[in-house]
Amino acid sequence: MLEDATRTVLGDAQQRWLDGALGKGAAAWNVIAQNVMMATIVEGTQESPRHYSDAWAGYPPARERLYGALAKHGTTNPVVLTGDIHSFWVNDLANAAGKPVGVELVTSSIATSTYNKAAVLPLNPQTLFHDGQHNGYVRCELRRGQAARRNRDDR
Repeated sequence: MLEDATRTVLGDAQQRWLDGALGKGAAAWNVIAQNVMMATIVEGTQESPRHYSDAWAGYPPARERLYGALAKHGTTNPVVLTGDIHSFWVNDLANAAGKPVGVELVTSSIATSTYNKAAVLPLNPQTLFHDGQHNGYVRCELRRGQAARRNRDDR
C-alpha cells in the first residue's frame, strides 16, 4: 500500500500548484511550510525498527514526486518548515536514490513528546538534531548564503 502511486499527501490540485510555483523565479531560498514530517523517521530498536508512516513517509511515491519537482525546476536551497509534531528535529532530506534534496526544520508545540533522543538518533542518521523534551517554537533566519535555526532556548 505504501508504494501505491495514486496515494497523495497534497492532492492533484495542490501538487500542480506547487510544481508551478517552484518553476517561477530564482529565489535564494525556497521555503515549503507544511504540517507533517517529510523525513522518514525510524522508531523502535535496531533489532525491530518501525517506520513512522503517519507523515510523508507513508506516501513514498508522493514524496518522490515532490522531490522530482524540486529537481526538475532546479530549485536551490529548499527548506521545509514542519510543525507541530511535539518535538524539534533538523533532518537532511534525500530522495530514494540518496541524493540530497534539502533540509527540514521541525518545530515542537505547546506539549512535547517523550522521545528518547539516545534511542532515536542512532536509527536516523539523516537527523542532525532532535529534542523531544522541550516545547516552544523555531525561528529560522535565512540569509543569502546561510540558514540558521534557533529554538527558544538558544540565547
